[in-house]
Amino acid sequence: MGQRFGSPSGECESGTEEEFNWAMQSYQENGFPEIKWFFRKIESLSMPTDLSLAHEALKQWEKVGAFRQKMQSFDNPVFYAEYAGESGFLERLQQDLNQWLCDADRPWISANVTTKMQVTAGLSPPREYYEVIERDFHRLDIAGIDNDKTFEIPLSEIYVRLRVMFDEDAQDDTQVVESGAIDIQTALLKYPKLMIAGDPGSGKSTFLRYIALMLSRSYLQDNPSIALSKLCLPEPLPIPIFLSCWDLADFLKEQNAFQLKTLISFITQRLTTNDFSVSVSDTETLLKSGGCCLLFDGLDEVPTDAGRAAVSRLLEDCVDKYGDSLRGDVSHTGLYG
Repeated sequence: MGQRFGSPSGECESGTEEEFNWAMQSYQENGFPEIKWFFRKIESLSMPTDLSLAHEALKQWEKVGAFRQKMQSFDNPVFYAEYAGESGFLERLQQDLNQWLCDADRPWISANVTTKMQVTAGLSPPREYYEVIERDFHRLDIAGIDNDKTFEIPLSEIYVRLRVMFDEDAQDDTQVVESGAIDIQTALLKYPKLMIAGDPGSGKSTFLRYIALMLSRSYLQDNPSIALSKLCLPEPLPIPIFLSCWDLADFLKEQNAFQLKTLISFITQRLTTNDFSVSVSDTETLLKSGGCCLLFDGLDEVPTDAGRAAVSRLLEDCVDKYGDSLRGDVSHTGLYG
């Protein structure tokens, strides 16, 4: 709804109000339908130059304001949100639908959500592993502009959902993808493998850290609804494994080996460093089981062309070998940006 309320319907001040009253009565009697209302942000009224028409426009705006107040006068106030312009409405609606569809109260979700975390079959990290991720990623360190002081800001408090566009040139003829920008959490829900590309500072690394953080909090708080509401990921939740492509490139150079088994050794080393002691064989079992989410960060930060090419080939080999086994209940094989 913008700055016009509408024309009288015979029953109400407008057809919109009549439909709202019908929906509200049905909701109060039957609990259906759920009502969500969206108001366009009006910074300044658009008024015609004709005085009589301008007076009518002002009356319409007053009716919109009264209707908005009416929504909040009920014992159970009606949910409403604001949007900016036509494109803003589409984005706001998509975000709300994503959250609504993944809400734990939805019957298609609640039937599959337990009050306790489901543990993926096979290897499971100790609590200390998730505590390391929480400690490393729960804050963003931002250097001051005018001095050398560093500000620590909780990531979960300032994270803003990203919007992404699919690279049409990267798709084959058998794939059907979204034609416009979509919420990145929607992409996370729908696609088993993602490569996130963007300019420096666009939020690629922050998003991967946010995934690892929300999954870890779900485990630490024994609350799967955290990952469901923040990431649109249902149970059983994967084990987050955050990996730096720069560190991987250094590891490959040190080992002087560029095979997939070297990547598995690197993953094994990182897991062990983060208090999840495993063998190379354990890591392979974990990858085959479909119980992990590999988060490869900073491919564009690998310092040499040769290093980037080597890392890229290994990531592709990893997806080729383990990608299919990591689909199914677990939504993600890996993401890298």
